Amino acid sequence: AVRFALGASRRRVVQTLLTEGLLLASLGGATALLLVTWLAPVMSAYGLPGLEGHVDLQVDLALVAYAAGITLVTALVCGITPALRSTRGHIVSEIQKGGTRTSTSHLKLRHAFVVAQVAISLFLLVIASLFLRSLLRIASVDPGFDVAHGVVVRVPAASVSPGQQVAVSEQIAGRLRSVPGVRSVSAAMLIPLGNDLRGERFSVKGSSERGPRTYVNSVAPGYFDTMGIPLFRGRDFHANDRVGA
Repeated sequence: AVRFALGASRRRVVQTLLTEGLLLASLGGATALLLVTWLAPVMSAYGLPGLEGHVDLQVDLALVAYAAGITLVTALVCGITPALRSTRGHIVSEIQKGGTRTSTSHLKLRHAFVVAQVAISLFLLVIASLFLRSLLRIASVDPGFDVAHGVVVRVPAASVSPGQQVAVSEQIAGRLRSVPGVRSVSAAMLIPLGNDLRGERFSVKGSSERGPRTYVNSVAPGYFDTMGIPLFRGRDFHANDRVGA
């Protein structure tokens, strides 16, 4: 009302209110980015049994751009309606009359927005708490192999020809065994809970139907000992257990 009384146009007042809304939204977006920056190393380092790379919260340009876009949209959506509504009508004359009345429909609409916002916020908080509780429970589950004393070294398959994979893996394993502190080394095409699958289809001879897909893994000698998987019956793989033997 003071700005209108001083001669400001409705467009100028709406721009000012939108700027204030953008400032508030920017503070919220900046606070969120700061929290992610502080919590990202903690969350990324919080490894689950056998899982790696599934929690990646590193702050990059894409995340910053996404946060900036959400901040701008929030400022526009949540600021344009109140700005237009508050500048509609003769505010100065209403203040001079002492008019503080608000229509019942406007009050109901405001109350509905408040109820919806509180409900959605509580819903998100419940989901977040359930997610964190699930993470803590998963971290305490025994996956059946040792996850506390192992290091995974990935070798891109594209960098090694199929005929040289066995020789290269044996060479790498031999060099790693000479590293001080290393107790056991083995190789595998897939690691447990590694989110990778390698399947083969088998069919019965004389049948035209395709059999179900069977997921297989290729491992080197010492695999179970290296993984800390107990062997209750039979024997571990030997160096002679290969194609042609």
